[in-house]
Amino acid sequence: MTLLTQWNPFREMTSLQERVNRMFDESVNGFFGNRGSADRLGKMTRFAPSADIQEDENHLYLDLELPGVKEKDVKVTLENNVLTVEGERMQQKKSERGNWLHQECYYGTFSRSFTLPGTVDPDSVDASFNNGVLEIRIEKKAEAKPKQIQIGVGAKQLKGKAA
Repeated sequence: MTLLTQWNPFREMTSLQERVNRMFDESVNGFFGNRGSADRLGKMTRFAPSADIQEDENHLYLDLELPGVKEKDVKVTLENNVLTVEGERMQQKKSERGNWLHQECYYGTFSRSFTLPGTVDPDSVDASFNNGVLEIRIEKKAEAKPKQIQIGVGAKQLKGKAA
């Protein structure tokens, strides 16, 4: 028995749009930094967590978003002034809620590397895990910190040769 279905041009356009979006995402992510890579079924197997970087007079701060990642699954290393954060976000094998219909969360291994400026002290790296955010604080070297210059009071004259 042959089953006939009515042709729906909008369904075809939606499918085409999804393929174009996926192609665009892959090319842009490859150009601007790998945000993730998928296996042949579209499941994310490698990704790069989002990071915020700030500084003040005394410190450099890096915050990486790692929701659902356990502290024991994260490794922070510093080698040749390159700070690397790597680990893995495990996906639950079975869900009690039923079958997956759509999935956008990244699972699998991740890695981000940051070249640190020469103004930071590599021996002062401090990392903590707080509400799914890895917080890294690095102290600046003493010579890189701003210095306050005292201004003398009174009539001091500089001695030198007049031209």
